[in-house]
Amino acid sequence: MGSSLPRTLGYEFLSTVDGAMQLAIEAHTGQFDKQGQPYILHPMRVGASLWRFGDEAVIAGLIHDVVEDSDVTLLDLELWGASPAVVSAVASVTKHASEANWEAYEVSIRKAMSDPIGMWVKAADVADNASRLDGIPWGPLRKRLESKYERAAALIASVIPGYRIGGALRPPGDILDELSDADFQDL
Repeated sequence: MGSSLPRTLGYEFLSTVDGAMQLAIEAHTGQFDKQGQPYILHPMRVGASLWRFGDEAVIAGLIHDVVEDSDVTLLDLELWGASPAVVSAVASVTKHASEANWEAYEVSIRKAMSDPIGMWVKAADVADNASRLDGIPWGPLRKRLESKYERAAALIASVIPGYRIGGALRPPGDILDELSDADFQDL
């Protein structure tokens, strides 16, 4: 095993949302985002936004940054009971090189869009990151990030029809897709 993180969690703990939450907490302890907030809040928001897609999507959302931000490996995830679908999703959203330029970031988005769960994790990840830009002071960093996330949203929308930052993520065929405002006129 590449990591010493969750020795107390037991075998196959990543088959549950609770186990994934515990791993995310342990892996991101002491990490902070660009605004000085505990980093764990980001994967918690991403995982929570994926509830309509089932436990595997929530688990992948919770642990989507664990491999790139700690010494946990994809093999560790397998050994700790993550399903092949979860491991594949995490692999599809894990950075392996710098995404400092748009071309590299675009490649990583396209990689995530090729995975049936990873695409939703990446969509939730981008939406959460973009929603937090108000906490970053105006300047070159914020301008660069706004442009990055606007372009990312457009690319994601080319694969997920109707995707937009700030919109709820819903699986295709979700009952809410079938309803219109007219269905609620008499309520």
